[in-house]
Amino acid sequence: MQGENAQGAAMSRLPRFERSPTLRNTIITHLREAIARGELKAGERVTELGLAKSLGVAQSTMREAFIELESQGFLERKGARLTCVSALSRKQISELHLVRSRLEALAVEVLTGMPEKNLLAAGEACAGMLSSAQENDRTGFYHHDLKFHRSLWLATGNSHLASTLELLTAKLFAFGLARRAVQTREHLITTAEEHRELLDLISSSQRSVALHLLETSLKRAWTEDLQSPDR
Repeated sequence: MQGENAQGAAMSRLPRFERSPTLRNTIITHLREAIARGELKAGERVTELGLAKSLGVAQSTMREAFIELESQGFLERKGARLTCVSALSRKQISELHLVRSRLEALAVEVLTGMPEKNLLAAGEACAGMLSSAQENDRTGFYHHDLKFHRSLWLATGNSHLASTLELLTAKLFAFGLARRAVQTREHLITTAEEHRELLDLISSSQRSVALHLLETSLKRAWTEDLQSPDR
């Protein structure tokens, strides 16, 4: 009870919402940004009822939002009645990045070996990254960044590879967005351009160069996650 009261007080800073056809998506976006800003901290317990009351929405709507945020890696269910904002230890970060880097490299190897590649969705995600970077929209940037990588996994046509990377990487992206220091607009633009270069290399089947660029990019993300201060 004390936990819910404290949570209610903390969430009183957030606006209440009126019902609308897009309410579920609005709530998801709002909570994701609250996590990114540190208003909901890594490891903090959250409840459907507590947040529903704080934001003035039905618990059923909040339940749907929780399910989606869990799939995106922002929330973690630790028991039948215990859900927390995702938090990762340094050991967990290293373990996830190690496996992710190997599997992402495998995805690039598969793609560069395919005579025909469907990279349209990845190209659209690159454009979204650059647009968000230019607007200094960090949340939008990471949303399109994850979409870019997800599009590559799906383009391999290997559902097992794609589902495994989804499980690993969504949590890393959510954690990184909530924990990393605010990147400069210039840094985001450079990263977006780097992703465009990677896509061009994959499209032209330049495997070795693409793998080298991917390794460099992922090592930098790994280092940034490990150096991020706790909220």
